Amino acid sequence: YNRSLTWAEIGVFCNGWDFFSVFADILIFCGVIFKLLLDSGVDKHLDITAVLVGSAVAINWVLALRFLSFDKGYYILVLTISVAAPNVLRLLICILAIYLGYVFCGWVVFGPYMVKFNSLVQASDTLFAMLNGDELLDTFMMVERENTLLFWFSKIYFYSFIILPVLCVDTTAYLLPSPGGA
Repeated sequence: YNRSLTWAEIGVFCNGWDFFSVFADILIFCGVIFKLLLDSGVDKHLDITAVLVGSAVAINWVLALRFLSFDKGYYILVLTISVAAPNVLRLLICILAIYLGYVFCGWVVFGPYMVKFNSLVQASDTLFAMLNGDELLDTFMMVERENTLLFWFSKIYFYSFIILPVLCVDTTAYLLPSPGGA
């Protein structure tokens, strides 16, 4: 017919499940090649093999959700995930922006004074551990008490970082509609 298809029309023929299935198969194929090279002594990169095969296994387990959609009782799970995915992705992008702001701020402000904030990775690890309730007292105690500005800034910084997720979750739970309506 000499007519080009729009992206929406192409999307009808391209299934996301199939794309991820092919991607996982490519990862497994590459992982097997690296494993064969590893066993023959040509290559010594066990980490690449582990990451490729491990990622493929994780993707295949997610792809197993597709088969749950064939049972009407389990289809509600697949439907809920597909409807909620865009909103969850938007929420995660917003959370990531806030988290990165705290990571960069902690790295710049506390990096010269605290070992836990010497690099971006260490700052991120410390903040993530603090979110989970680990290393709270240790991190609070590492702040120099002689530097008054740094001391009070650290209190505001750490307390706001710990309280912000709690407030977000409480607000989200409050704004969600109740199951009975209204």
